[in-house]
Amino acid sequence: MNGIYRLCSVTRWLDGILATPVWLTRLNIWAKASLLSLLLASCHSHADDSIVSCYVGSYTRTEGHVDGKSTGIARLDFDLMSGDLSEPEIIATLTNPSYITLTRDEQTLYAVEETGHPDGSESGQVVMLHRDAAGWSEVQRIDSDGLWPCHLALSPDETELAVANYGGGVSRYKIRKDGKLELADTISLPYIQSDHPRQESSHPHMVSYYDGHLLITDLGSNAVYEYEPSSTSISRSFVTGDATGPRHMVILHDLAQMVVLTELSNELLVYDLMATDSVIEPLQRLMVYAPGGADPSEIFQSSAIRLHPNGRMIYAAHRAKDTSARATMTLYRVIPGQGLIASGVKVLDGPTPRDIHTGPMGMYLVIAYQDSDRLQVYLTDPATMLPTELVSDITLATPASIAWGKMMMSEGH
Repeated sequence: MNGIYRLCSVTRWLDGILATPVWLTRLNIWAKASLLSLLLASCHSHADDSIVSCYVGSYTRTEGHVDGKSTGIARLDFDLMSGDLSEPEIIATLTNPSYITLTRDEQTLYAVEETGHPDGSESGQVVMLHRDAAGWSEVQRIDSDGLWPCHLALSPDETELAVANYGGGVSRYKIRKDGKLELADTISLPYIQSDHPRQESSHPHMVSYYDGHLLITDLGSNAVYEYEPSSTSISRSFVTGDATGPRHMVILHDLAQMVVLTELSNELLVYDLMATDSVIEPLQRLMVYAPGGADPSEIFQSSAIRLHPNGRMIYAAHRAKDTSARATMTLYRVIPGQGLIASGVKVLDGPTPRDIHTGPMGMYLVIAYQDSDRLQVYLTDPATMLPTELVSDITLATPASIAWGKMMMSEGH
């Protein structure tokens, strides 16, 4: 896309941002700083200055919940000015690399291989890839010490990697100076009996770090557990309620709060991370929207939650249980001192949005449709922040997660 069109696209979005209501003041400041920097660089830079790498994890074989058709991890060029995605290239041929994460310098990528068999004939794997002038290559693979690893996260200082095994247990790895992994310990999570068919055992689904502590959502036990560094004993339990199934979370660092998305009950729960009790109840429960006042648990299974870069907007995706129906995405405003306020709903083009992401700057919403083999990019409305204009729509087999490389902005050439 030519430079003039790219500039017009971003300036149109920036004009809209500057006309938004007072409650988006923080977003206005953030948007002006980031977008004006991008515009100035684009006026006198190389054509690829606004290009960032988009990495996509996927499923490669048929499992109980998915008909995997991919061959591995894909990389695409994403144009921050236009929202265009390039054709994908497979950078690593792996089995079910459903979730991935990158180091800040984009030289190392860690991926789970979501594999395993209860009879012990197969276990989950964690794979390390390294990038050099020749491209990406596999350097190490190590047992995940559990079955079906489905999520992983780097500690903020990139000295530790945590891996959630859906089949039970969370493994923590020390990261050596060369980027290779060394198993430090494996955490066995408690199981709280439930009658729900999806909660026959503990099911760790996501890991995240906050203030040096490890947070783990357990879909099977209706809780988010916190562990201190080098400890395998629970320090705090954030309980979600019977048959809720906590799946993913986002951290509001400046507010010291956590927002948890539940898969089974389709709720957003807000917690105080400064609470000192050992068992912590939510500050707020917010049921997701369902058409006609229906019970959302009858029609949806929530799948993904993302925090906008401005820290004041949250997106959540909800898969349709009926694969012939369409999924939805809901939007929430974060109001300090008040909590979350539902702010909008978007009916999506497919039934199974497995992951969503705002991208590095928050102008767009990228949606990975697992079962319809698509990756879509929408420009968001600067007044409502809802996705409105479809700017890119490509075919990509069984996408499951989205991660971003670093922004490569020139200093002026």
